Amino acid sequence: MVHPSPLRGLVDHGRSVITRNHVKTIISLSCFAILTVASCADDFTRGSTFDSTGAFATAAKAFKPATTKSDLTKFFIIHEDVYPPATAETLESCEIVWEDDTQAIAFALAQPPTVATYWKIGILFYLVRDQEHWHISDILRFDAQNKAAAIKCELTSGEKTPPIVTITETQGRREWTYTASASYTVTGPKITRFDLK
Repeated sequence: MVHPSPLRGLVDHGRSVITRNHVKTIISLSCFAILTVASCADDFTRGSTFDSTGAFATAAKAFKPATTKSDLTKFFIIHEDVYPPATAETLESCEIVWEDDTQAIAFALAQPPTVATYWKIGILFYLVRDQEHWHISDILRFDAQNKAAAIKCELTSGEKTPPIVTITETQGRREWTYTASASYTVTGPKITRFDLK
């Protein structure tokens, strides 16, 4: 008769304990991640402060304008003539376009669930560092409509301060489209139009 090893039960029990511990760890980390994202989404307002520009981008991507109470929600709403206002459910993207030690420019995109016409919203954020934290200093909104709607932000000049970014809006349908571009910089606490003198 072959007798099972007396260590087998201990080994199996050990595996069971390790498995349960791993599951508990995964659940704990998942809950922490969910709470962190929820916290970021709830703390995305004009007066919020951020530890870094990366933290700002993370909070922006977690922001849900349609369901979060924030003074920034108004920038993500499209008003159509016949239908109720449409608010973007999430932000499609948020990228840091330029930054130095005390200033940064970020650009976010969103698409509200409109009914009559396809819309894109682009938001230019000017961020300023005050001591150890970053905050929103100014905001500028752009929008484009119809099937060809697109908004693009490019860094035109970032070698010196202040930087210059160019916003390009594309609007129209399959049969016809047109684009319009304008450049912007920062002056004091504000985003300002940059025109050649």
